[in-house]
Amino acid sequence: MIAGFVVAPLLVRRLGTTGYGLWIVIGSLRGYFGLLDLGLRGSVGRQLAFHRARSDHEATNRTLSSAFAILGSLGILIVLATLIAAGLFDRIFQPPVDLIDDARLALLIVGLNLAITFPLQVFDGNLWAAQRFDILNLVDIPMTIARVALTFAVVRDASDIVLLATLTLLITAGSGAIKAAVSFRQDPSLRIRPRFVSRDTSRGLFGYGWWSFVLTMARLTKTQLSPILIGAQLGIPFVTPYSIARRLQDYAHRVLWTATGVAVPIATGFHARAEISQQQNLFIEGGKYATVAAIYFVAFFACLGRTLIGLWMGPAFMSASILLLVLSLGEFVQMTQSLTGSIILATARHKVVALVAVLETAISVILVAIVVQPYGLFGVCLALAVPQVLFSGIGTMIYGCKVTKVSVTEYLKKAVLPAVTAGAVPVALLGIITRWSMPSGWGPFLLYSAVYSLVYFAACVIVLRPPLGVAALTDLKTALFRS
Repeated sequence: MIAGFVVAPLLVRRLGTTGYGLWIVIGSLRGYFGLLDLGLRGSVGRQLAFHRARSDHEATNRTLSSAFAILGSLGILIVLATLIAAGLFDRIFQPPVDLIDDARLALLIVGLNLAITFPLQVFDGNLWAAQRFDILNLVDIPMTIARVALTFAVVRDASDIVLLATLTLLITAGSGAIKAAVSFRQDPSLRIRPRFVSRDTSRGLFGYGWWSFVLTMARLTKTQLSPILIGAQLGIPFVTPYSIARRLQDYAHRVLWTATGVAVPIATGFHARAEISQQQNLFIEGGKYATVAAIYFVAFFACLGRTLIGLWMGPAFMSASILLLVLSLGEFVQMTQSLTGSIILATARHKVVALVAVLETAISVILVAIVVQPYGLFGVCLALAVPQVLFSGIGTMIYGCKVTKVSVTEYLKKAVLPAVTAGAVPVALLGIITRWSMPSGWGPFLLYSAVYSLVYFAACVIVLRPPLGVAALTDLKTALFRS
């Protein structure tokens, strides 16, 4: 996230508004090509976590081998889809004549990158299922730093989107290869063999993965189609202010997704061992702290978003703050349900969530198509926000209560109410201070942010009384840095 925050303004300055918009559109197309995995990448991690909870090494190897074979085959479809998209690119988006060839080549490289990393993702899923987040970080963090350094070194103007795509290919493929080597070293019992490729195992992967695919397809269609529609209907330059607001909101969402995503293998273990009370406790406590985090981010963007965008991207893009506010309000309830989504995936009850997501996406896309011309970017953000509150937010909360057998009233009382109580005072203080005086530079902005964060943390400690004793911190240290 820090890398993206640092690199984004550099790319806007060096690639220009049009060049950066092209890069965002290429990224959106890459997101659609990623759908061709049919949900198998997410399925692999969950199935491996389930088999590990039961110490079933034979099933682990069948899952790994079957998934590797299937995803390797699907990589060929990625290459074909990329070739078709590259041929039609200039007809759909009409980029500047001098950038057409570069845009096509960049798209081809990005597609090749995705095709290569498809089968390598099974090793990422293997380490994730084993809860070896320490190893994942030891690989991903240096690779991210290398990508940032190389981006600063080689990207100079809009024609360098080909170099940017090449860097992405080298870094992600290298990261996947390292994780493969580490997986076999950490677990010598792992085997990828043709004899382990099983029809029944593949059917199980697809059974779980299909609804993950539908869910991912729905969410990607909603988020990735927006810049494509904006670029096609309003022009490529309009993609940039939208992407700035979208990126900041995605950072906040990613914090919660990363924090709660690590609970999926834990919740899967509870499910495999039928530990219902532990699952219910995870649901309520996770919902409480996810709500605390969601309130923190929405209030931060509402009060300091305009200043942040002005300092980060320049005064010309400060108007994107209203887009950021609408998007963050739309995602607020969904962010509070980040842990709920992990539990639903862990219990393989995500069919309903996928179907609801399809309905939400259909409504959102129709609304975006209707409002993009007359109401511009504000209309697009509002068309995304309203259905998101109703379906991904409130709908997920109600369904999560059903899955865990916790009443909605109990959840609101034990998870939501304490979080709102904890955040009320610091949010009110931030609103009063920023209305009285807005920060005008990085120094005052960082001071405001630090004070708000400290007051918010103190309020949460006082109201929620989280377990911060020596035993709790020792458990956390063991989980994060275990040898």
